[in-house]
Amino acid sequence: MGTYGGILLVYSAVNFAEPLWAIPRPNNQQLSGTSIIHMNWLIGSTWHIVYATPRNPDSLDDYQPEEYHYVIMAAPDQRSCLDSRVDCPYDPYGLPREPGGHGVVLRGWTNIEYLLLASDARATDVGAVVALPPAPGQPFGDVFKVDMTESSMTIPLDADAGETTILGMDLDLTGTQPLHSSNQAVGDDPELPPMPIIFFYNNDGVVSAYHIINEAGHKYPGMRSPDISAATSTVVPPLSTFMPASPPTNMPPSQPSTFTAAPTAPTGFAAFAQNKAPTPFGASTTAFGNSVTTPCRCS
Repeated sequence: MGTYGGILLVYSAVNFAEPLWAIPRPNNQQLSGTSIIHMNWLIGSTWHIVYATPRNPDSLDDYQPEEYHYVIMAAPDQRSCLDSRVDCPYDPYGLPREPGGHGVVLRGWTNIEYLLLASDARATDVGAVVALPPAPGQPFGDVFKVDMTESSMTIPLDADAGETTILGMDLDLTGTQPLHSSNQAVGDDPELPPMPIIFFYNNDGVVSAYHIINEAGHKYPGMRSPDISAATSTVVPPLSTFMPASPPTNMPPSQPSTFTAAPTAPTGFAAFAQNKAPTPFGASTTAFGNSVTTPCRCS
């Protein structure tokens, strides 16, 4: 639970009377006076947290605060917390609305610890943050924003070419249809297993859907069989509501580019491109475990 005072309270699933951890804001002067306005659980005792100055109840101005995105890991055995600031995953240049974050997470898929897909009420797209496994001898891996230029998941415009906003998003892990990889010719038999699908719904009543594709062909371990008994009829939006991806982009195998985002309509695939060199986990450009650790209360 995030508090107005910027403290993250972590509770046990069996005891809500007292928090296990009380994690303060990272030690950064820019965060002074900020609150937690959104969070996503990533993996283990690791969270993506968005800090911002709280709304002034006496102000009539639009609430458009600057956001500060952090990945925070609690280390209860050491009674400390480790943090790393990351770039805002999405482009916050859409409708002038109050912040309202959305996020879904894929975990433990081939060469990643987790892949966070995130957006906001004032964003124009869905962005991504990825964490890689640690190198040999290192306790923690790298975490960084993914450049989605070549595989953009853009929030569709309305009938008047106006910006829209996301009202919600979720993952479908029950797909059964094999998929083509980006290097297959038209007419070839699909060689990839079913992949996760991300759905997001906007305020224009449009549902957009994209496959999240592992080009290496590895099945996501969280895929499961659909519950036929719970299935209900749905209305499929016209293909024009799906934003086309860019043409295929070849990426070096050493980069986390085996994942692609592509509309469920057959308009091609485009690889995730890395925005910049990975930033080691830790505040700014320092590694996890250095002097950036923040004391936290653990019980």
